[in-house]
Formats: sequence, C-alpha cells, structure tokens
Amino acid sequence: MNGGAREGALRRRLYAFAFVDELGPMYALYALWFVDHQITTEQSSLVFAAWAAVAIVLEVPSGALADRVDRRRLMAAALVIRALGIAIWIVWPTFPGILLGASLWALHGAMASGAWEALVYDELAALSRAPAYLEVMARIEQFSQLGVAVATLGAMGALAVGASLATLGWITVASAGLAVLLVLGLPKVVSAADEDEDEVAGSWWGTLRAGLADAVTRASVGRLVLAGALLEGMFIVDEYIPILGRLRAAPDAWIPFL
Repeated sequence: MNGGAREGALRRRLYAFAFVDELGPMYALYALWFVDHQITTEQSSLVFAAWAAVAIVLEVPSGALADRVDRRRLMAAALVIRALGIAIWIVWPTFPGILLGASLWALHGAMASGAWEALVYDELAALSRAPAYLEVMARIEQFSQLGVAVATLGAMGALAVGASLATLGWITVASAGLAVLLVLGLPKVVSAADEDEDEVAGSWWGTLRAGLADAVTRASVGRLVLAGALLEGMFIVDEYIPILGRLRAAPDAWIPFL
C-alpha cells in the first residue's frame, strides 16, 4: 500500500472513531435520568461542579501519562471508564452513584483530551504527513458533530416509539465497545515526542511554569486565558436545558432537539 493509500485508510479510521465516539443517545438526556430518580437541581449542580473540579485536577497529570504509555490503550481505557460511569448511573441512580459516574466521566475527559490530539499527530507523522494535522483535526471535529446530530435524532426517535432512558443508556454503554475496537485498530506508532522519562518530566514542568508565568505577567495572554475559561464555563448552561424542558412540560422526545 502506497503512502497516499495508507493516509486515506488512516483518515477513514480516525473519522469513523470520531463519529462513533459521539453516538451515545444518552448524552443529551442524562439530566432527565437524574430528575427521574429524585436528584434535585441543587444536587445536579453539585455533580456538575464536581465533574469540572475533577477534570481540572486530573487534566495536567493525565497529559504526562499520555507521554509514557501507548496512546491507543490510554484512549481505550478512557472509553471504558466513561462507559463504566454511565453504567453506574443506570444501576445505582442515587446521588452518590451519580456523583461517582460523573467523576469517572471527568477522568475519561482528562485522559483522552491531550492523548487524542497527540495520537492523531503521531499517526500522521509516521506517514510523514504531520503538516496535514490541522486539516485532519478539522475533519475529525466535523465527524464528531455529525455523530452528535445522528445520536440526537436517534434519541428523539427512540423516545417517540417508547424506548426507556435506561435502554438508551445501555445503548450508549455498548457504543463504547465499538469505539474501543476502532481506536485499538489504529496502527501502533512511535511517539513523535519519545524522550528519556526525566526529560519528559522536566519538559512538562518547564512548559507548565512558562505558561503560568506568561498568563500572570503578560496581560494579553491572561485575558485570553480568562476569556477561554469563561466561555468554556458558559457551556454548563447546556446541562440544565433538559431539566428546564421537563419543567416547561416539553415532551421528552423533543428534549434532545432542544
């Protein structure tokens, strides 16, 4: 297989994973699951706050982990952890169970965020196609959004014909299995950033210190960091839309669309 054919095959695998990873019909509906099991809005807010806090605490150390282990396996482990969190929501729908499931999902996010981008870059670099990284990541985002759209329509259709939220939850858990197979099916490549472990740790701490110093001493950088944090924080409003829809008597089948 020539270089162009190998790159085409790689892109198809990456795009397929990005699509399948967002196919869970429960993603737009888990707040309703909370409501159905007497989780109050105040408790849901505590869950969302804990979710964010766990993600923040684990984000930096997980980045170092991605430089030490096979990123395909790290991604697969993250997917299994998220599926486990959703399964816990289904079988233990109490406040402690919901909190534990959300914490596991936050761990998934921390493990997968940097590892995924690095994995894509390394796969392209192995084909001497690193300059195509930005284009490929843009296409990956498009396929992710397509997966979101298909999952949303699927959730609406399933609820319209009487499927339960528990059923949609188990479908979401099962979809993680296909995502795991897709990411493990990627070719194993040597990390473009492979270094001595001490050098990795030094580089990691050095980069962190430099970034913090820039944010503190350079007003323009600090403003960008603050703006990014505020914009990201505003997305938490999304989590309350299903609860608001239920309170305003919207049919459950329409809540994914909302």
